[in-house]
Amino acid sequence: MIKKTDPYPHISTKEIYILRNALNSTHEGFVTIDQNHKIFFFNEAAQKIFGYRAEDVLGRDLDTIMTPECSKKHRMAVKHYLETKDTKHPEHIAHSKEMTIVRKDGTKIPVNISFSSFEYKGITYFTAVITNITVIKDLQSQVVRTERLAALGKVVAEIVHEIQNPLMIIGGFAQQLLREHKNDNDTKKLEIITDEIKRLENLLKTIRAHYTPPAMVYKKVDLNMLLRDVFFEGEEVCKQKGIVTRLDLNNGHCYVESDTDKLKQVLLNLLKNAIEAMDNGGELYIGTRMIRGDKVEIIVSDTGCGIPDEIKDLIFDPFFTTKADGTGLGLGICKQIIENHRGGNLLVESEENKGTTFKVQLPLYKE
Repeated sequence: MIKKTDPYPHISTKEIYILRNALNSTHEGFVTIDQNHKIFFFNEAAQKIFGYRAEDVLGRDLDTIMTPECSKKHRMAVKHYLETKDTKHPEHIAHSKEMTIVRKDGTKIPVNISFSSFEYKGITYFTAVITNITVIKDLQSQVVRTERLAALGKVVAEIVHEIQNPLMIIGGFAQQLLREHKNDNDTKKLEIITDEIKRLENLLKTIRAHYTPPAMVYKKVDLNMLLRDVFFEGEEVCKQKGIVTRLDLNNGHCYVESDTDKLKQVLLNLLKNAIEAMDNGGELYIGTRMIRGDKVEIIVSDTGCGIPDEIKDLIFDPFFTTKADGTGLGLGICKQIIENHRGGNLLVESEENKGTTFKVQLPLYKE
């Protein structure tokens, strides 16, 4: 029953019900608190963003969903607002800002939060409208990365061209001298020269492949058949290293639109990395699963050394490597190939000393 003192007597219970459900159906999180920092409203989107259920936070202090540092700043802003009603300064209420929140499970996500306030029966209420901008940030990073690769690609192509030509000449002369010389000491030196030239030529090819968009020949690919081939190629090495293998594929056929050779290159690279991460044996898993009905996810998982948190964000960067003989370009090329598929994505999950999982997401083939 609505009291006569209610400032909105024209709003019926039905309209309140509709308004509440409208707020629950939005993609933005709505969190309303009173001036004593008690949570008054926590819609479904807010539950997804923060990872808390509404019944776990309603009526409780805002500290339930905030870090101590963030809570301290928030309380200072609320106190300042209640004392001055100051809405002009960006550090106070009635503004919008980007920040990082910590979810219940400890993960951090970037969000945009806009704040507003209103009074009801002498009590001030504050509402935060929260938008998860993880996808936007990822897209911005991809755009920056693409622009950077395009600019570097032109420079790299010129450098590779200028270096490769003299290398070929030097290699040609070295091969000629190798055929003519009979002195063992000279022969050994020439063999070293030719081997190093081949190594440099291969490195230049790899660099060019990383900075030049690969020419993709898309066609219908039987993913299960391709994965069986890749699995077979690594099975013998796994046996020699004491690695237990498991292949878990969807029943029947699973088709994607891809370049067979390029996709196989990616999968073999992930397989090689997984095997190298398990020097003392372990378990290797290769499997597939459907996601969202129109995509398939290829999983390559190992129980090896894992990736330390401090370098996890660097593994796709060019020339970053933890291997003594690595170029640091393999994973970057893999990511570039997969992202050249419309809707393709390459993800990594890892915990140090527990293992690593790479996930290749590709759209299913459509007739």
